[in-house]
Amino acid sequence: MTSSTRVTSVRGLDRDLYMRMVSTAKSLGKTTGELINEAIRLYLALIEGPGITIRKAVGILSSLSQAFKEGLKETELIWIKNIDEIELTRQEIERLGKKVLISNVKKVIFSEDVDEEVFDRFIYRIIACGEVIVPRQVSRIIVYSKCQFVDKISYK
Repeated sequence: MTSSTRVTSVRGLDRDLYMRMVSTAKSLGKTTGELINEAIRLYLALIEGPGITIRKAVGILSSLSQAFKEGLKETELIWIKNIDEIELTRQEIERLGKKVLISNVKKVIFSEDVDEEVFDRFIYRIIACGEVIVPRQVSRIIVYSKCQFVDKISYK
């Protein structure tokens, strides 16, 4: 075991909170340690990071909170989350007839048939994703306005 993966014990940890983290980690397909590390990173960014980091952390929390609230209105918003890679076609997006929120997806690919009107009308937000690949006919401004905390945006 390396120092970064060794067993660590924490005194005074609330058992209920820990069990909730275990349950959440399972539902996200992550280990409890990975999820707790992410939570600690986010907390530290909030309390000790520079202004940009604090704004980023608060922004992620705010975006996800707002998206969650809107996601509760199941008839209005579809949430795609925690997947390695997805590809969406115009037909799939239009057939849903609802706004789509994409969160925590490593690679998001929009097929060539997705135009600016469909993207703008049906894509609500793309949050905390690795790479988003969009057809060239979709305005960069529209794409940028819907992306938050995306590592890379590419055009094909």
